[in-house]
Amino acid sequence: MDIDPSKASVVAESMGRAAAQILPFRIGLSGLGMFPNQNKPRVLWAGVAGDMARLTELQEATEKELVELVFPKTEGHLTHI
Repeated sequence: MDIDPSKASVVAESMGRAAAQILPFRIGLSGLGMFPNQNKPRVLWAGVAGDMARLTELQEATEKELVELVFPKTEGHLTHI
């Protein structure tokens, strides 16, 4: 989603409020890849491992803050395998 530059500071503040609600946790990269291939990448993905429950809490808290700023709610982009 593109964000109007005039809203950048408001978005940053909202994300800070969301992060303040979550206890610290650890995650790390568990893989990188791209689609459709390395020669013509259109999508870059990063796998993460660690405290996925806390990461999901952060995603939900961030979404709640941003929806309150009139950003449309989207389907989550955290994929659990």
